[in-house]
Order: sequence, then C-alpha cells, then structure tokens
Amino acid sequence: MMNIISDLIRRLEAVLILPGGTVIVPRSADRDHLPENFKNEWSVVVASAGEEITKAIQAS
Repeated sequence: MMNIISDLIRRLEAVLILPGGTVIVPRSADRDHLPENFKNEWSVVVASAGEEITKAIQAS
C-alpha cells in the first residue's frame, strides 16, 4: 500500500503531511519548494519508497 502512495507522491510532485507536523517529500530537492514555516517548524523527511514512508509515520 505504501509503495502505491510513494509512487503517487512522486508522480504528482506532491508531499504527504502527517498529523503532528511531519512533512514527507519524495526527493531531497523538493525541500526547496516547501513554505518557509514547513522547513523551519516542521520535521521534513525524504522518503522515496513505501518502506521509508512507513518508518517516517512510525517515528512521528
């Protein structure tokens, strides 16, 4: 399931925002496109695969 979500995030050039203030981006370069408050106040995690997204969710 998370591999499907990671594929959608990458194809749509989107981010996944988790409750509690974690933002998941598919590529490191995508951090540059986030609003300043996301970069400064929220945890930003690069996760390009489903397993990485699962780990980020568990850690948040």
